[in-house]
Amino acid sequence: MTGNKKAFLLLFLPLLLNLCRECEPIRIPLELPQPPIITEQTPENYTVFPTDDIVLKCEATGEPAPMFRWTKDGKFFDPSLDHRATLNKTSGTIVIATSNNGGSIKGYRGRYRCYASNVYGTALSSDINLITESTPKWPKESVRRFEKEEGESLVLQCNPPTSMATSMIIWMTSKLFNIKLNERVSQGLNGNLYFSNLLVEDSLEDYTCYAQIPGTRTIIQKEPIELRVKTSNSVKYRKPRLLQPSGLSSSRLALRGRALHLECIAEGLPTPTVHWERMDGNLPHERVSLENFNKILKIDNVIEDDDGEYRCTVKNKQGQVKHTFSVSVEAAPYWIKKPEGGTYSPGENVRLDCDLDAKPKAEIRWKVNGVLVNETDPESSRKVLGSTMILTEVQTKDTAIYQCEAHNEHGTLLTNIIVLVVELPTQILTPPDKEYLIVEKQTAYLDCKAFGTPTPKILWSKEDMEAVLQDVRYFLYTNGTLRIEDAGQADGGIYTCNASNKINTDSIRANLTIKNATQIVEAPRDQHIQRLHPVSFGCVTEFDSSLRPPVLQWRKDGVPIDEADDDESKYHIRKGHLKIKSVSDKDEGVYTCVVETSLDSVTASAQLIVVDRPDPPFDLQLRIIQEREVQLSWIPGNDHNSPIEEFIIKFEEDIFEPGTWHVMKHLDGDQQETVLELSPYVNYSFRVISVNRLGSSDPSEGTDRYMAPSAVPEKNPEGVKGEGSLPNNMIISWQVLKGLDWNGPDLQYIVKWRQQDVESQWKELVVDSPPYVVNSTPTFVPYQIQVQAFNQEGSGPEPRIVIGYSGENYPLNSPENVTVVNVTSTAVRVLWSPVAAESIRGHLGGYNISYWKQHTTERHHLIVHGNHSHSLIRGLEPYTKYSLNVMVFNRKGESPVTKPPHQFTTLEGVPSQPDKLHLELVKDTEVTASWSQPQRPNGILTGYVLQYQQINGTESGPLKELNITAPGMMKFTVGELQPQSIYRFHVRGQTSAGRGRAVAKEIFTSREGEPKVLKNISFTVGDTHTNISWIGLEGQRVAELHIQYMSQDGAGDWKDSRPVNSSQNFFMLDGLQPGMPYRIKVWQLGRFKNVTICDKEVETVGPAFTELNNGIATQGWFIGLISAIVLLVLILLIVCFIKRNKGGKYSVKDKEDAHVDSEARPMKDETFGEYSDNDQEEKPFEGSQPSLDDQIKPLGSDDSLADYGGSVDVQFNEDGSFIGQYSGKKEEKEAAGANGSSGAASPVNAAIALD
Repeated sequence: MTGNKKAFLLLFLPLLLNLCRECEPIRIPLELPQPPIITEQTPENYTVFPTDDIVLKCEATGEPAPMFRWTKDGKFFDPSLDHRATLNKTSGTIVIATSNNGGSIKGYRGRYRCYASNVYGTALSSDINLITESTPKWPKESVRRFEKEEGESLVLQCNPPTSMATSMIIWMTSKLFNIKLNERVSQGLNGNLYFSNLLVEDSLEDYTCYAQIPGTRTIIQKEPIELRVKTSNSVKYRKPRLLQPSGLSSSRLALRGRALHLECIAEGLPTPTVHWERMDGNLPHERVSLENFNKILKIDNVIEDDDGEYRCTVKNKQGQVKHTFSVSVEAAPYWIKKPEGGTYSPGENVRLDCDLDAKPKAEIRWKVNGVLVNETDPESSRKVLGSTMILTEVQTKDTAIYQCEAHNEHGTLLTNIIVLVVELPTQILTPPDKEYLIVEKQTAYLDCKAFGTPTPKILWSKEDMEAVLQDVRYFLYTNGTLRIEDAGQADGGIYTCNASNKINTDSIRANLTIKNATQIVEAPRDQHIQRLHPVSFGCVTEFDSSLRPPVLQWRKDGVPIDEADDDESKYHIRKGHLKIKSVSDKDEGVYTCVVETSLDSVTASAQLIVVDRPDPPFDLQLRIIQEREVQLSWIPGNDHNSPIEEFIIKFEEDIFEPGTWHVMKHLDGDQQETVLELSPYVNYSFRVISVNRLGSSDPSEGTDRYMAPSAVPEKNPEGVKGEGSLPNNMIISWQVLKGLDWNGPDLQYIVKWRQQDVESQWKELVVDSPPYVVNSTPTFVPYQIQVQAFNQEGSGPEPRIVIGYSGENYPLNSPENVTVVNVTSTAVRVLWSPVAAESIRGHLGGYNISYWKQHTTERHHLIVHGNHSHSLIRGLEPYTKYSLNVMVFNRKGESPVTKPPHQFTTLEGVPSQPDKLHLELVKDTEVTASWSQPQRPNGILTGYVLQYQQINGTESGPLKELNITAPGMMKFTVGELQPQSIYRFHVRGQTSAGRGRAVAKEIFTSREGEPKVLKNISFTVGDTHTNISWIGLEGQRVAELHIQYMSQDGAGDWKDSRPVNSSQNFFMLDGLQPGMPYRIKVWQLGRFKNVTICDKEVETVGPAFTELNNGIATQGWFIGLISAIVLLVLILLIVCFIKRNKGGKYSVKDKEDAHVDSEARPMKDETFGEYSDNDQEEKPFEGSQPSLDDQIKPLGSDDSLADYGGSVDVQFNEDGSFIGQYSGKKEEKEAAGANGSSGAASPVNAAIALD
């Protein structure tokens, strides 16, 4: 590369970087050559006052440093010729000192322009229009006075001095208090103060207009104005009249990009209000604001679409006035697309477009290095076509700064365009081996920012792809950036960017890594929660494990939720879940879970709607339609996001039940009024309750009371009846009318009665309340009865006739022709003739059948309600004599018994089971069965039935039967039985009615007892235990085993283990002492007799207890010590015994001393882990010590196998054996057991029981 090319490369590098997307910053040394670029200048419109120095700014960069020159009104301006002007040494800024020399500044008016040039071109500034003004002053005025009447309008003129500089107008008093502005008093855009109508308090002596001129840093004021407002007795209201602007319409010119102000100020009484509208469209609300109490319509940043008609409407109660504004929008020149400079290779064609718009149309002029194109030497390669300049086959000599300048009456637009014609080698500016990290589904941007002329061609490739652009998800930008949309794991890897032009080729590599996208796997759900209840939102995420854990944040309506540190906080966030303690209406909104990692972020939202029971209705209005008809209307309260389903109308009256509210009507939730029909003589107050799915609202406030006028009763009492309490009276009763049915004051009742079919005239009486008693009546005769309500307005409707009866008396006769028919052995049917109605003397209640067994006093009764003549008696005893009577009864009582009872005997039945059954084994093939007579034969016994069958496990053999016809024969021997078998015998009695229930019993046909169920019993001995194992015999039932053991040293008794099932196949007997001999017995508990299966002696492993003590028991000192302890314990026991007999008490210390030493206790206390009744350790004695007499039994002396495993039902056979089963713990223990001893079985007694 030549030196010139290197210079060009460094020269235009900053400009080329602007063409790159997201380029890395590259620092370029300032001493490198650069074309001039103007960086700062004075505003295009510049106003100065005599108190200011004139400063014409022009700052530019470039290398070599640019040279500056100025023109004024198109002619060269040399500041060195003016002694007041100073040119900055490092820039083109000119300072003209005018503030302190008192000279005139008018000569400096004009249009200035700055040129900055170096060898690479010339840049221009915009025209600077310098305006000079004198210090603004208010012309001298005389103090004005205004005298007005209250209600008139007034305009106080301000008329500030004219100036190109913007001034701010403020109305104040001479003491600098602001005049308060409002809808009635306002300040116009012209600075005038407008009063729509005057009040007396508007009177002031010093209304003063102040103008602040920011350019001069001064405030000037107008002469004060005095205003006096007089009161008036003839203030007249009037419709509005416009004070600003005048007339019905006007036009306004608005400039694009600036603000438009439309103003309507009017007078009138009452004070008018202003409303704005657009006649040919909608107002641009995002850019519209109303100011000065709606009197100014402001549109910011005006655009062409704002062209149209706008109207203000000013109105009060007296009328209205309108004004239409026709707005035309014009524009100073503005860019549609601003032209940009560029670098080009020799021979390329260049097109420069000055793409702008303006209204009216702008004049466009092209310049080269500040000189109009038509004033330069003609170039065949340069053509201007309106707003476009075309450069054909450019060469290095065409390098220049081109200016496009547009102008219309509203302003001028200028831009400098740098055109570089140069050949540069390709160079990639993006650093090599750059790492890119994204997550799945994101878009990746791989940068390859390159420059060179001709423009380098960019080509991307991937390690496993020749050309990545074959995939539609890949897109290459013109600046070399590769875009990969919807990236997945397969898109990760190493990419290579090659940039080349005709000079050279450059390349870089980039590494793209795709991470798993963060996901919300459990998103929050929309919820409807009742107010004051808690709510929680879940947010569970999954993220790439190689990234740092994400940050989770909750937001409500876009605002982050801060969780306080204390427990009183409303919000609690735990493991991503947001919990709100007690929701209120303010908590409604959208809750968003935001999860952010270093690469991505995901959100999930849910809406919380707070629901609650509705607020009570309000504004209840009562309108009278008729005397007894009103219309009730109301406004529903807030439904709290749960629609109102119904309204409940309630009323309360203060005459009969004051304070009690009654439901009057239910209405659908979409109704807000209803018509209510009222009852006369009720002083109503109404209220309404709203109901939604969450409950009922509180009641509304009650309405004012309304008293419905009185009327005659509309109904008569219900429940009228006549009944007698005595045979000669009748009590007439009824249900009193409710207060709402009185219809008027002083309600009473007219009671009428007459005997049916006997009397034609009514007897009547007026009473206040029921009942009324009619005396001296015949017994049980019908009466016609009427009860009529009446009040002060009159009587109610004609009452209906009710039939009542006078009092009843006891029936005269009992039923005749009573007969009994046997149905079964326990049931009979009783029949009788009905009793005549006249003898009942009352309402027939039914019949009472009284029956009893003969020779007994216990009677039974069967009540038959109604008019029946038969009934069935059940539950009688078979073959039994009974007596019975049948009586009729009414409400007064029963008829007398005048005849002897009817006698009958029930049929024979089957007998009960024989009372006892005893089986005796004569020999292995014969069994004698004996039994006793049934306790209830239920007839004449005709004999017995003896049945028996062989039992083999769960199966039974054929049932054999013997019929014994002699009733007195109650013993029988059965032979030809199978030895070593179980038989079940049944015996039942029989009568002519059939066979009765059977008594059953089993027996085993062997004198040796039941067969053993085990074999191959073995013992494995340890130091403190022995394992017993066995094998069960096939075909034998599962039996319960019992294990006993005792030490062979003679110091202990038999001890028992817990019961063991034979199917267990092993048992560990623990709690033994090491090195000791033991005798162990294994028992099989049978149905009829217990069998000893094994009796074995074993010895535990290890040294004996005596050996461990090294013969200490033979030492003299040890024997003396033990003797002393025994003597001491004996003395203490004697003392305790004496105290107990005397009923005395002794202290806890005495109790502790009275405990016997563990070595002195019997063997039972040294349990060594043996099993007791309750599988727990022995408890110490409670209460006082037991006496040492024979009440304390030796352990195991009286116990038998029945004490183990619960309550064994022991039955002894004639041979002395017992039959029983273990069925749990024995309920009642011996005295020793009550003191905590388990009471081991005595082997002596056990042997006797098993023989």
